[in-house]
Amino acid sequence: MKASGHYGTGSIWAVVPVKRLAHAKRRLSPVLSDAQRACLALAMFRDLLQTLAELRELAGIVVISSDPLVRSLARGSALLLEDAQEAGTNAAVEQAIRFLAARGHDGVMVMPSDIPFARAADLRMVLASLQDRAVALASDRRGIGTNLIAGHGLHAMGTCFGDDSFRLHMDRIRSAGLQTNILQSPGLRWDIDTPDDLRIDPRFIRSPAGRRTLSLLERFSASGFVPAPGPELLAPMPPAW
Repeated sequence: MKASGHYGTGSIWAVVPVKRLAHAKRRLSPVLSDAQRACLALAMFRDLLQTLAELRELAGIVVISSDPLVRSLARGSALLLEDAQEAGTNAAVEQAIRFLAARGHDGVMVMPSDIPFARAADLRMVLASLQDRAVALASDRRGIGTNLIAGHGLHAMGTCFGDDSFRLHMDRIRSAGLQTNILQSPGLRWDIDTPDDLRIDPRFIRSPAGRRTLSLLERFSASGFVPAPGPELLAPMPPAW
């Protein structure tokens, strides 16, 4: 496979599925408008992508999305796959994993695009934890959803992102006879999915990760108006490595 700006030195590929921005974060609709939710989803994705692009320990990054703006901003930093079916997160992840497996790459680290506070150090910890027949897993902060799953051979096990996915992933891992490394890093476990998640842990204010997301949430809090994507969201991403 050849694509510009996405190769590193490792064997693990990061896989990030991204919904259309117009469909993003509907559980935040009680407190954010359609435009605000789209802006927030874009900021979180760009924060995560920037962090992933720092990791030379990855083999590369795959972004799977049908959103034109997401694809445009990720070009040069990731290998892009079209989510043509738009059948949900698990179908998109399966498409990406099978695409990689068909080309001889069975090591993946899958994460949703709404964990902007994941630090490079957190993700290096994930990569270091992947021993033979081990799967790394991080829940959301409630211990219900899944914010990251990584390992080799996940194309055979599949993923089950959605309601109660952490328990479902644990069941699949046990059934496959694999060891589980459960990761507790706050940066991996804090996704933004519900109004309560907007009460950001003060630890993240000082973190190098999530700067676009924090800036946007400050704008929402201070102004009350619905912003269009500002220049900090639309500026080109630096090439990965």
